[in-house]
Amino acid sequence: MFRLTRPARPLPVVPGLVGSLALGALVFDDRVHTAVRRVVPLPERAVMRRVVVGTWVLHTVEAAAVFRRARRADLGAAASRWAASTLVWGAVNLPRFRRVTRVG
Repeated sequence: MFRLTRPARPLPVVPGLVGSLALGALVFDDRVHTAVRRVVPLPERAVMRRVVVGTWVLHTVEAAAVFRRARRADLGAAASRWAASTLVWGAVNLPRFRRVTRVG
């Protein structure tokens, strides 16, 4: 199969950030949760809160690891972009990052 190769770039931060903010409102605002729960079946807020907070912690650890690895790979200012993208998207961003830092 023919495949174009171009340098991998971090996923865009803004769309993921909008989704994260919407999820935060859903989890931490009782009115939003109640309104959405009338239309869509959702777990209890306490369960959702634990999942979201755990995910945010995990993404923070992943972003810190990506930032350190990007600095060691001498990516310069791109290290911050990769870390921000990983903070928002998490593990979805990691295969793209591996392509950039792969020793070849």
